[in-house]
Amino acid sequence: MRASAAALALLALLPACGIASREAQLRSQLRPDTSAEEFAAIRGADPLVWQTWAASASTAPSPEEALAIIERGLRCFQGQPDLTWMRLSLLAQLGRRQDELSGATDALGRGASGQLVSELLTFRLDARLGAGDARAAEAEALALGSVTLDDPRAASSAWASIALAHELNGDAAAADQALDRSLASGSRGLTELHQRAGADRTRLAAAGALLQRADGRHPGHPDVRVQLAVQAMLEADFDTTRSVLDALPAPLPARLLPDVEALRARLDVVQGHVDAALERLRPRLDAWPAESGSLAVLLECWRLHGQPGDEEMTARVHAALGRVSDPALQQVLEAVAQELARRAAAPPAPAPGPEPAPIPEPVPIPATGPGL
Repeated sequence: MRASAAALALLALLPACGIASREAQLRSQLRPDTSAEEFAAIRGADPLVWQTWAASASTAPSPEEALAIIERGLRCFQGQPDLTWMRLSLLAQLGRRQDELSGATDALGRGASGQLVSELLTFRLDARLGAGDARAAEAEALALGSVTLDDPRAASSAWASIALAHELNGDAAAADQALDRSLASGSRGLTELHQRAGADRTRLAAAGALLQRADGRHPGHPDVRVQLAVQAMLEADFDTTRSVLDALPAPLPARLLPDVEALRARLDVVQGHVDAALERLRPRLDAWPAESGSLAVLLECWRLHGQPGDEEMTARVHAALGRVSDPALQQVLEAVAQELARRAAAPPAPAPGPEPAPIPEPVPIPATGPGL
């Protein structure tokens, strides 16, 4: 009996020991002059699990509040890669370019390793471009190329971003040189070029000028030609879009076929040729249910023209959910799935009844009476 009592007493002490140990570890990671109030705010529900801070920040009502949570978390987990990445992303979102630059520089100085190094260099490049310093961004792109030799897509995107910045600054020679460096690193940068341009007319025109000159320097380059078709589509020049697509060099690299098929289908959608668009999209989505370009065009067709029907749309969306690589597209698919489920659960509209009988014409009253 005495042994059991001792065991119970020991078990009762263990939670307190764990709390004391966690608090001791936390205090050891903070400044010696941290006040009791600061400690209480930092401690949180479980400050020794970095995911707690990340989860809290992800539900914050504003980027500013999310940033405050992440910075408190980094006081417990100095240099933690995921929290560092979140902090720099929030600084970029808030346009705090100097803080983004210094934060990435500090993290690199602490000896970051692995994938985080290329991420930090990308943040430095983004900060310099955001501050309008395209020349300084070139050094970051060179460094990025040296650490991503096995995956040159990051360098290709970096040089394309720099090319657009030079073009907007009026330095066509530097812009062309940067775009050629992008092409030398791979084709990813040409997609980045249009993502950076967005819907802004000035930036879109700058991207178009870059592509036209690149087409002259690299005649028949399939990636440049496909992006010229994208450019024409973005400018709503549908005749040029179709002519560029029809004149693409053959055979096209297999990696470009999904983009070209999606472009052709979207051209049919925006011009109202719905049956032709679906005829092109269905076999691709049957074979590759999560192909992002085809899915995006299918969603546009459904929104604009109500086709395909809800039953087919539900099947297509559920076949792609959880399999697409683009988080934004995943969110759209989730929203569409919810909308389709609501529509399926709604009670059917009442069937129209028989047409009401026509109201008879008034019967004329006979003209009779005195004096008639």
